[in-house]
Amino acid sequence: MINWIRKSFYRQVMALLIVGGFSVTTVYGLFDYQKERRQLQHILEADARHLADTLSLVIADDIFYGKHFELWKRLDAVYQSHRAENNTGLLYYIREISVTDNEGRVTGHTHPRDHPLLQPDHRPVFDDKDLINSKQRIIWHQQPEPMLLVRYPIYFSDKKVGDITLDLDPQPMLAMQHQLIMTYLLYELMFMGILLVSARFLARWLARPLEQASHVLPQLGTGNVRLPELQSRHDELKLLATAIEEADQRIHAARLTAQDRQNELEERVDERTREIESFTYSVSHDLRSPLRAMDGFAQVLLEDCTDTLDDDGKAHLQRIRGAAVHMGHIIDDLLMLSQLNQEHLVFSDVDLSTIANHIIDELREQSPQRKVEVHIASDMRTRGDARLLRIVLTNLFGNAWKYTSKTTHPRIEFDGHLQDGKWIYQVRDNGTGFDMKYVNKLFGAFQRLHGRDEHEGTGIGLAIVQRIIKRHQGEVWAEAEPGRGATFYFYLRNSDNAATAT
Repeated sequence: MINWIRKSFYRQVMALLIVGGFSVTTVYGLFDYQKERRQLQHILEADARHLADTLSLVIADDIFYGKHFELWKRLDAVYQSHRAENNTGLLYYIREISVTDNEGRVTGHTHPRDHPLLQPDHRPVFDDKDLINSKQRIIWHQQPEPMLLVRYPIYFSDKKVGDITLDLDPQPMLAMQHQLIMTYLLYELMFMGILLVSARFLARWLARPLEQASHVLPQLGTGNVRLPELQSRHDELKLLATAIEEADQRIHAARLTAQDRQNELEERVDERTREIESFTYSVSHDLRSPLRAMDGFAQVLLEDCTDTLDDDGKAHLQRIRGAAVHMGHIIDDLLMLSQLNQEHLVFSDVDLSTIANHIIDELREQSPQRKVEVHIASDMRTRGDARLLRIVLTNLFGNAWKYTSKTTHPRIEFDGHLQDGKWIYQVRDNGTGFDMKYVNKLFGAFQRLHGRDEHEGTGIGLAIVQRIIKRHQGEVWAEAEPGRGATFYFYLRNSDNAATAT
């Protein structure tokens, strides 16, 4: 319930007004009820004292002269008269009137069957702790039922001749209190109904401007935000509407400026990229001839001057030829990297499992001496450019084959799984691996995490992989651990309908 209220400002205002109004009216009602209750109690006590005082004056001579029968008649007349006047608005019923002498003996009683002359009753009306002196006493008892005991001394010629005790039932007063409670509850319900309607109206009046403002906030920056209803007011909400509209205009102007700058920046980046790619292509293409010449002349020297060259000279020429071949591979990769963004993609259904098996067969032919355990899931299909995706798998399997060359029991796996509605493909090996703190350098050109003396390579293969995957609107990433192998993951935007089976 609390969470339901917290989710809406309108509900919070409603709850605050209702709880506040209910609390105020409840406290006021309790205070007023206690005040009325004390006032009724004081009236009852005053009436009881007046009755006791009047009776003590009337029966004083009967007690002094021992007129017990006259005393009983007077007490019974008072009792009967009071019972006949129960509906006259009195706050109590008389249950019993007792008269005792100075020694505490009952000398008069209201009920005939309990007449003191016929059946004396020595039951004390007050406990000893209540008999402080001969002065008047008023005591309230709640158990076993509510009662009010009033004791008054009786004097005749300034001489105390006894005491009169009234046993009063305050049920009429309690009934009036209960009626008062019901009246207060009725007023409380009526007030709650009025408060509920008023709180709903007031909460809606307070929350509606905020609701209107919240509806236009998502449009900030469009330049079309208008709050005419709030602008027509003459309070703080008009200031809020003005601030929102001004913020919308400023954000819209800043967005247009940012868009212009972004377009200009994109044009510059595209221009620089074309220049760099053109430069890379030109340089790479122009380097082919000198490299071929270096390799050719080195081979001629090895063949024609083999008798005049010593072993060191021959080794130097072999290193020259090896460097020329490696440089040729780098040039080929650079040319491929520079042309990837310009090539037109030809989409078709591609069987990744079949391509992966062909690549593994080629690697086995190149290194027949190696025994590598390979597991490729069957029937992994996707949509994409078949030629470029073959380049992706060639680089990934080539890396896995290369970095498991020093592993005792090399293993390479290729499979996929469905995650968040898209197929994730993965190439996993148990080779050298790498430290994940260098993972941000993994897909950069010429970024090598291992030296050339450990593993061969140009340092461009993974950059080519990333470029191709991005051309397919996908993503590629890797996880690894030194000495525990590496796993390369990738997905393609057009592979949602792919299926894999093991």
